[in-house]
This record gives sequence, structure tokens and C-alpha cells, in this order.
Amino acid sequence: NVNNVNNSGPGECTVIDLPRQMECNPGYKCTIMEVDGSIGCVNNGPLSIGDVCVPISPGVTQDGCPALSVCVPKDSELGICQAYCEALYYPCPREGEICYTEVDVDGGTAKICEPADECDPYWNPSLGADARYGCAADEFCYGFMAGEMQRKCVSENDSTKVIGDKLKGEPCSESLDCAPGHVCFGSPTEAVCSYLCNTQEDCGIDYCTRLSPDDEYGLCM
Repeated sequence: NVNNVNNSGPGECTVIDLPRQMECNPGYKCTIMEVDGSIGCVNNGPLSIGDVCVPISPGVTQDGCPALSVCVPKDSELGICQAYCEALYYPCPREGEICYTEVDVDGGTAKICEPADECDPYWNPSLGADARYGCAADEFCYGFMAGEMQRKCVSENDSTKVIGDKLKGEPCSESLDCAPGHVCFGSPTEAVCSYLCNTQEDCGIDYCTRLSPDDEYGLCM
């Protein structure tokens, strides 16, 4: 605990403590306190991650969610307690969730877990533009190479996640920089868009290489 010795009051915290929860005094959690994005310590809530909750609103700092989580709005009045996370596109502690959402807050950016999607990121243009493999008509399935292949349906109309158009061999920082059917693969300084493949025919003169025997698809390399 980095706050006062007597542990009186909630204490203070910063955005880097959201997925760590080490700066507030006992009984309090570090969270997004207001709709303006301010970060601070408030009482731990009685709910559990995954429970229905009421998002914070102007003047309201309590959302009922436990430490390590925040109430993410899902409709006009209610939300779901979702965990904070540190590394974008990595698996979250709760099975079936991916570190996906970014929220601008006071002092930086908060990252929040979201349910992953059971969709197929392999996209063969010969099957037509409507072959979205488990996603809605205005969405494409993207795979993220962090940890195991995490998958998420990304809408063409999403203002927070923009679908890219880079093709095989072009530099990237994340899979969403690439066109559908690709993933961003490589070291942080040398990552490029790589085409997902099922058979050698997908890759032309390149090899369809599976990084491990258990991989559903390979990469054209």
C-alpha cells in the first residue's frame, strides 16, 4: 500500500493501477470514477465480474463492480462488470475474453476485457464478400496472434476499431492494420501482415506454414 500509514479514507491511484489494484487503501478499488474519465479510489462493489450492473453517470462514482473491474454499458441503462487488463489483444483471466476495449481517461488509456467471438478469421475472397464466418453482415472476423489466436468480430462502422487495408508483407502494429484474412505477425519492430492459409494453394510461391501442429490455419511465409 502506497497511501497514508493509517489507511484512513480511500487513498489515491493512477491509470496504471487499474489492472493491478495496489494503490488504494483496503476496502477500496481503483477505477474510472466519473464520465469525464477521472481515476480514483472508491468502495469495492458487491457484484462479480460478468454480473449486470448500472454504469456510472454524471455525479455517480459507484457502479457496484468489484476490484479490477468496471461497469461497461451494454444498453441505455445497464451494463456488465468487465475486468481491466494490461496488454491489448491478449487473453483475459476470465476464460473466453480478450483485452480489447480502450478508453481515454485522465492520465492515459484504460484497457478493458470483452468477450471474444467464435468466428473464423480465414477469409477466402473467392467465396464472396458476404462470407463473414460467424460475424454480422457489416463485420469481419479478425484474429490476434497474442497468446493463442484470439478472435473478434469487427464492424466496418466501428469508430473505435478501424479495419485496415494493408496486404501481405506490409508493416503493421496490430492485425486491424491489415485487410481481412490477414494477421499481424512478427517482432514488435518487424511485424508484417501475413495471409492466413488453409492449404498450399492459398500462398502461391510461399509456404503455408503452421506455427504449431495444433494451429487451425497457417501463415503464408
